[in-house]
Amino acid sequence: MLKSLLEWMFLVPTITGSVYVVLCLIALWRFHTRPPKTARKPFVSWPPVTMLKPVHGLEKNQRENLRSACLQDYPLFQVVFSVQTPDDPAVPLLREIQREFGPESVTVVIGNRRAGSNGKINNMLGGLRKRSSLRWRIRKWGVCARYIRRAAPRPGLKRWNC
Repeated sequence: MLKSLLEWMFLVPTITGSVYVVLCLIALWRFHTRPPKTARKPFVSWPPVTMLKPVHGLEKNQRENLRSACLQDYPLFQVVFSVQTPDDPAVPLLREIQREFGPESVTVVIGNRRAGSNGKINNMLGGLRKRSSLRWRIRKWGVCARYIRRAAPRPGLKRWNC
């Protein structure tokens, strides 16, 4: 009796494991034999994008990091730099970047708004009022030229963050 019980105790996991392996092999075969998915249809027109960049003080490589946001391979975008105080040391740099790329592409917002204890969020609140599109992206560091195009929203998406 005990021997029979032990045989069943070892037989059930063996059968279960064998069934699992067979199911995995079937799933693998179905995965490799399915037809390839069609490519996503390209946009008829790319949606406008506003990139919000909170700035506070000066940092290493800040000019390159901020300029990289303005050098996007994207048809219609706006960059909004937001600082909290007019005496922030980054304001002259931001004004210089605004002159370089034009006020229609780059906006500098100075506003001391408080909605909570998070300084970065407080810093961006003024920028939200100056955005020109319904979509925005929040980014602090430098970005590559195809940054927005790679992460472009799907039609109908209102906001996204990265």
